[in-house]
Amino acid sequence: MKTRSRILILLTGLTVSAGSLGAAYADDGARWDHGMNRGGGHGMESMFERADTDNDGTVTADEFIAAGSERFAAADADNDGNITAEEMADAMLRERLQRRAGRMIERFDSNEDGSVSLAEIEDRQRKMFALADRDNSGAIEEDELRKHGVGRGGHHRGRYGRN
Repeated sequence: MKTRSRILILLTGLTVSAGSLGAAYADDGARWDHGMNRGGGHGMESMFERADTDNDGTVTADEFIAAGSERFAAADADNDGNITAEEMADAMLRERLQRRAGRMIERFDSNEDGSVSLAEIEDRQRKMFALADRDNSGAIEEDELRKHGVGRGGHHRGRYGRN
């Protein structure tokens, strides 16, 4: 098999894998409906926008291949023209963590300047504390944590009190 064919197959696999992973992790496992992310701005829709470099609402074969080539180059940490399983896993994890970090910034960035200050984090912590301090005593007792969904040892029990 020719080198060009191998690279095309690898790029196709990488694109499909990354697209599937992006869909699965775009909102930490949020469900998808007809290929569109309910979380807004992540996943397939965002991938399409990045691939549509001339912003004409369509992705040509050249744009599709260029997007795959960019993803390949970003994953090829040692720039040897090949991607190992470790390099691919690192790239996939890095993308997932960047999406997660972006969502956290959006959640904590109350003044919408694109970054989070210590004051914004402290403000968010005050609000979370106030929610947990159900009796407004200024302190959180262990039973208030259980009511708030956190069990002994600080483990969150989920929405309905289960692990």
